[in-house]
Amino acid sequence: MAIRDVFYFKGYELSNEIRKIQALAIFKVVNKFLKKYPNITFKEQKGFGTFNKRRSYKDSELKINKSLKSQFNLLRIVDNNLYPAFFRYKKNIYIVKIFKKNNT
Repeated sequence: MAIRDVFYFKGYELSNEIRKIQALAIFKVVNKFLKKYPNITFKEQKGFGTFNKRRSYKDSELKINKSLKSQFNLLRIVDNNLYPAFFRYKKNIYIVKIFKKNNT
């Protein structure tokens, strides 16, 4: 039996909410592992592993001629402190930070 957890996103969660959901899932998996240890049966991985490149500052650039709606997924996953969204206009760079009014 594999020890794993599944979670789904609704599509409006911001970066900090996504990280919280991931952290809670990791805690659940670790807790399950510790409860079953050492009676764990390991399963060899099928297929190939995945790799996602690390985000950088340039990945958070908004295109001013595109709609906010079309760029919402980019905007909602930026980290307001480490790599905030930004756009360039008339040789200037403007920072855009996103917050929810209510945590729903």
